[in-house]
Amino acid sequence: MVWSLSRSENFTTNDQYESNLRKLLGNLNYQTPPLGFGLGSVGWYPYQTYGLALCRGDIAAADCKACVNEASNEIHKRCPYGKGAIIWYDNCLLKYSNKDFLGQIDNENWFYLLNVEPTIFNQKTRELLSQLAKDASFTVKKYAVGELNLGLGESTKLYGLAQCTWDLSTIECFQCLDDAIDQLPSCCDGKQGGRVVGGSCNIRYEIYPFVRSENFTTNDQYESNLRKLLGNLNYQTPPLGFGLGSVGWYPYQTYGLALCRGDIAAADCKACVNEASNEIHKRCPYGKGAIIWYDNCLLKYSNKDFLGQIDNENWFYLLNVEPTIFNQKTRELLSQLAKDASFTVKKYAVGELNLGLGESTKLYGLAQCTWDLSTIECFQCLDDAIDQLPSCCDGKQGGRVVGGSCNIRYEIYPFVST
Repeated sequence: MVWSLSRSENFTTNDQYESNLRKLLGNLNYQTPPLGFGLGSVGWYPYQTYGLALCRGDIAAADCKACVNEASNEIHKRCPYGKGAIIWYDNCLLKYSNKDFLGQIDNENWFYLLNVEPTIFNQKTRELLSQLAKDASFTVKKYAVGELNLGLGESTKLYGLAQCTWDLSTIECFQCLDDAIDQLPSCCDGKQGGRVVGGSCNIRYEIYPFVRSENFTTNDQYESNLRKLLGNLNYQTPPLGFGLGSVGWYPYQTYGLALCRGDIAAADCKACVNEASNEIHKRCPYGKGAIIWYDNCLLKYSNKDFLGQIDNENWFYLLNVEPTIFNQKTRELLSQLAKDASFTVKKYAVGELNLGLGESTKLYGLAQCTWDLSTIECFQCLDDAIDQLPSCCDGKQGGRVVGGSCNIRYEIYPFVST
């Protein structure tokens, strides 16, 4: 919920404006639920008051009625003597003023609502990953996945993964994962998806499922030694999802390991490790030590013996969608919905767009105007809202811009009733 007291004068207790306002709110409570929108005015100058209420387009009449009623009560508590105010809930908007705003775009009241309260989201993320760190430390595969309900409905679960390389002891694995979790505030604060990946362990969280439901059990001289080591890892890693070893003797000895994500099938593991071997050779043709991370696997080698030790030097932060592309897709979807909403009777449109990252990574959007706006005004209002996205929601995977005349919303999970 967000609310704002308009820049207008106050009224005094028991004057005619208060009586008109109470009547207006009562009218809106009755008028809005059947269609999801209501507007009107009560009284005459200088005591006239204007108002409107709007429910989200997919909300049932009973839920709409409950929201508008709650908004009426809450706005009276928060702005008991204001002649103008606006309040936003997830399901509805309520607005009134002593000035006639009906049929005009409200450019004064913009609010930015990210889809989860950051403090609570961060707490839930740490709670889930800390439990998974414990679970992973005590498993043979040093791997654990799980989920946690965020308390925002069935579609807003938090999914997590924790994994260590198998050469770490139980204590070392937990210590490594705990260190990774401690780095979350510096990379992923409040973000709804991210990874911290290192040479010894990695963590990941998302608000959509990203692993399969079931797990699969998967079974000069330095240059010469390195080629042999990479060949060994390509052969050794796929059956179980992990491989390590060394080749040669000092000063030409090389150490290496490969780790595949715990739910990856042997064939996919083999393909990933093979690709990693080829790519790391292209990017670091003469380096005695290197590390490469893919979504499905890790490959690492060095001329120094790192096996059985926590790698605290190689941390990388991978947000789950490339911001520029994500922003482009968000604008593309919402711009289309702005057009669609402008030409509908209910001034409302929802839709989805595939982000090109698999079936589970669609982008869902909503655009809605109050019904007193014309087609052109509705589109203009929504276009203005879209223009404000960079200042509030750049790269974020869910957000809203809500105003007194229109609102937009996008998420990477379905959030409206079908």
